[in-house]
Amino acid sequence: MKRILVIFNTCDIKNRGVNHAKMWVDNLKSLQECVTIQGVDFIISDCMSSEESRNYMIRNLENVKFIFTNRLVPLQISFNNALLKSIEKLGAYSSYLYLDSGVYAKEKDNYFEKMYDILIETDDLASLHILTDTDTGLETTQKLTVLNKLKEENYLEKYTSIKIGEFVNIHCQLFTEELRQAFRGRLLPDMISGPGGMESMFTYMSASINKRTACLLDNYVKRLGHLVSFDIPSQISPIPVQQKIFSSDRSLSDILKKGKSLGFGFNEVQGGRDYITTYLDHDESLYVDELPKDENVRYYLHKFLKENLFLTKEEFDYDKLETTLVNF
Repeated sequence: MKRILVIFNTCDIKNRGVNHAKMWVDNLKSLQECVTIQGVDFIISDCMSSEESRNYMIRNLENVKFIFTNRLVPLQISFNNALLKSIEKLGAYSSYLYLDSGVYAKEKDNYFEKMYDILIETDDLASLHILTDTDTGLETTQKLTVLNKLKEENYLEKYTSIKIGEFVNIHCQLFTEELRQAFRGRLLPDMISGPGGMESMFTYMSASINKRTACLLDNYVKRLGHLVSFDIPSQISPIPVQQKIFSSDRSLSDILKKGKSLGFGFNEVQGGRDYITTYLDHDESLYVDELPKDENVRYYLHKFLKENLFLTKEEFDYDKLETTLVNF
């Protein structure tokens, strides 16, 4: 059974040199050692790293396939490109794991098995996080439901749902095949090119198929180690919200106006993730227990997200993106 396709995202545009490649190799090896179930495959999705870095990874990693994106594009594009190319070659999986290249296993735990069991066996989830020891996003605001749960004494839950419009930073996040199929075969909203606004979109995406996004808690799984700024910040600089649209003539302000009647909200994390600017408030009255209050809201929320967060083929054609595949 094809349980998890792991996509480990690397880029050294800002930091050329084999030292990062060695770190990536060490990080990924530490995670491979934690695999305790069958059906877990590893892909490295790399955007524009040096030939030296790419060759170092190929020489020093086993049981890993490589997808090299040979054009400077946002992380969302390079990840989705690796996802699409992998499925073309390998077929669909039950789930897909996004991994930041700064993530590593500080301690051994059954990370993959625990994530998979909760996501697949819990019928109402479409996406699931494991927390890291740095840069979780929880420190950005004291109102987050995940942070409040972690502060409780003697809680017994293995995971907690994330309130719509809130987020955990995308360092280790597992998605279902159902969610991928719902959004043009992709998982990361590729209309949005900057790092700050994407992460709260996942709660809306899950809600639009009557599912939730959740986070595993510390009493169930150990936190992963995380070296900061080795995925999105290594690839492109933060983009002001007015310029966040990629490869499209559409404006973010027009998109936000379309989503307002559906309770859609948009937050931009700024100042090195120190604070949040809200550009459109989430309307909680249209949701009950983090799901749309009725089928009409759900249908039009999904239609809005699919049409406005994901690029059309006319706006960006993944088939034409310069890509090299290794070990397939």
